[in-house]
Amino acid sequence: MSTDPWVWLSALLMLALYSFLYKENPVFRLVEHFYVGSGAGYMLAVGFRSIKNTGWVPLTEKGQISLLIPLVLGILLYSRYVPKVAWLGRLGLSVSVGLGAGISMRAIPSAQIIGQIRATVGPLNSLDSILMLVGVIGTICYFLFTTRRNAVVSGLASIGKWTLMITFGLTFATMVFGQASIYLGALQTLLGTWLGLIK
Repeated sequence: MSTDPWVWLSALLMLALYSFLYKENPVFRLVEHFYVGSGAGYMLAVGFRSIKNTGWVPLTEKGQISLLIPLVLGILLYSRYVPKVAWLGRLGLSVSVGLGAGISMRAIPSAQIIGQIRATVGPLNSLDSILMLVGVIGTICYFLFTTRRNAVVSGLASIGKWTLMITFGLTFATMVFGQASIYLGALQTLLGTWLGLIK
């Protein structure tokens, strides 16, 4: 059994969270509030450090005056809490939304659309690439609702339906195995690190 107080704290908090499996109780709610509060505090500290290291320190110590613009726009976002100047918050919000839309509109076509088309119609020199092309065409035919379906389109749509079912099944299995690894890590902490029952 461990003598480290941090191991004891983590194990007891873990058991308190798992007590929800029996039913919701005050101990679970207390630990849940502690978890959400500590997460919010951590994110606040990370955000403050990020503003300090990337904005305030370069502005004051290195004289990078151009950083004054994003700092002012960020401060203007909080003007929504002052009723007389709440309209100033729209300036910072519109700049951040416009920049985000511009950057994503530049990156999405090349990264997602063109990249996916290249991966789909790449060299058909293996069984994997042929199956991928047939699956993509079948899935497109499955969602083709604007034309009358003939025998070829119906056959490809059936292949597309099976492709979708297999993909969703694999995605679900991946999620289940990911969650199972988290639970196994929790069991390793409880039974191994804390109680010393397993190596």
